[in-house]
Amino acid sequence: MRNQDSEPSSGEASAPRRNLTTASETELLEAIEDLGGDAGWLRAGLVTLIRSLPRVIPSTLVGAQRAAVIGSGAISESALAAADEDVARGGAALGPMETWIAGAWETRSVRSVSTFLHIEPADVRALIKAGRLIGVEIGGEMRIPAWQFNTRPVGRTLPHLEELIPALLRRWAPLQIGFFFETRQEDLYGEGRKTPAAWLEDGGDPEAVRRIASR
Repeated sequence: MRNQDSEPSSGEASAPRRNLTTASETELLEAIEDLGGDAGWLRAGLVTLIRSLPRVIPSTLVGAQRAAVIGSGAISESALAAADEDVARGGAALGPMETWIAGAWETRSVRSVSTFLHIEPADVRALIKAGRLIGVEIGGEMRIPAWQFNTRPVGRTLPHLEELIPALLRRWAPLQIGFFFETRQEDLYGEGRKTPAAWLEDGGDPEAVRRIASR
């Protein structure tokens, strides 16, 4: 869902909706299909992310403001023009999209996770076997998706993860679960909408995550 910052004001007309008919848009849909898995689910996740982003707003630097910025030596006129073009095209939105995709794909080795959690590699494998941690085999090597770990304090898995993983694995593949945990959800609201990972890390009720995942 779109966040509050991205909603047009009462006096701002919304851009008209249109059908996906161009070759580039068709190519995007085909690329998602080519990923395999549940393409509809991936499209829905990407749409959720995009609608949560602020609207693209072109640069407001004009006249004397532009001259002052260029005159300060902080940026050249050509570089500022290139930056303006990037903003106008929606370049600022690519960062969150790349972060979302990378977050779902990022994995760690068993040895790295054992060091992070201060346990033995055999214990990491035991957690995976017991369904308390998600592991995926990539190129013949067991890898652990990184979204499962706390960023504060470090050295722990997300709270309540062991309660949620069994139910999630019955419904989704590990990559789909990663996209879910990295996507801000309308119903997980603190100081702004949160991802399930951030929600749990901040002490949120795991039942809220379970309810969203079961829809």
